[in-house]
Amino acid sequence: MERSIFAPSYPSSRPLITLGDHILKKRLDLRLEQKQVAKIIGTDKCSIANWEHNRSEPRTRYLPKIIDFLGYTPKDLFTANTLPRKFALTVKFTGLPKNRWQINLV
Repeated sequence: MERSIFAPSYPSSRPLITLGDHILKKRLDLRLEQKQVAKIIGTDKCSIANWEHNRSEPRTRYLPKIIDFLGYTPKDLFTANTLPRKFALTVKFTGLPKNRWQINLV
């Protein structure tokens, strides 16, 4: 009897909050390994693991392939409902270093 390394599905009691949560759910639904998702997105297995465990967020350059993989754009991906989130998204999408924005905000 072959043993499956996959959970049957994403836990229904756990809400999809982060982009990593969305990636994890889609991967589990498709019964893919992290290295398979990494190949699809164009990154490495460690990055996928870090995203799924919310240790880091994907760089902007990976977003188009992540959205293609998911088949949808997560609702809150571009939503900035707090000042720190607005700041983080602005820095992320403009490419300017944080210290440059800190000077402009003061």
